Amino acid sequence: MKSPTSLLITSLALLTLTAAPAFSAIVVTLPTATVAGSLVITQDINFTITKAGFLQALVFDEWVTSDGAGNVIDGAAFTPRPLPYSLNGGLPTGVNFNFLLDNAAATSSDVTPNDGFILFNALSVALNHSFTVKAATYTIAAGSMPSGFNPQTQQTFTGNAFLGTGAGQRLSANTPVGAAVPEPGSLGLLALGGLAAATRRRRPPVG
Repeated sequence: MKSPTSLLITSLALLTLTAAPAFSAIVVTLPTATVAGSLVITQDINFTITKAGFLQALVFDEWVTSDGAGNVIDGAAFTPRPLPYSLNGGLPTGVNFNFLLDNAAATSSDVTPNDGFILFNALSVALNHSFTVKAATYTIAAGSMPSGFNPQTQQTFTGNAFLGTGAGQRLSANTPVGAAVPEPGSLGLLALGGLAAATRRRRPPVG
């Protein structure tokens, strides 16, 4: 009969092997002339407002290598069009997309030419507000991508995101996206290591 310790070790090992990491990420698949694309926000992204103002941009810091021009996919190409969000943990609501921009054409306040962003209708936010962009999946209509749109935007974005005004002024702290979030399997691995070490320490000396 297996001891309780060996059963626990076996259970934790199975949990570690089967659990997959979760990712908070922004995944873009660009449309073609005949095939729709998509934009997926895989999990909620939480921001803390560091300056009061009129919020209008979700900025992907250092998203691409600038091609010297800013090109846009019009918000009308997105289905559904509202960007869902919640303020201070309240019920989710939505604000309409205006554009998806591949990168800025030039530096504007805190936005640099390598930054891409989503522009939406302006929202008033106050210092220390909590602003959450909710997980969502959007279809981008076929034929909506303009000539010259930066191909590097077709990716799973990994880096910092922040919120800003329509003029590029930062209103929030950075939030990392595209990074692994610990799942129970990872915690199980840590527990397994600790339990194994404790078991070794308790083992009586031989002889």
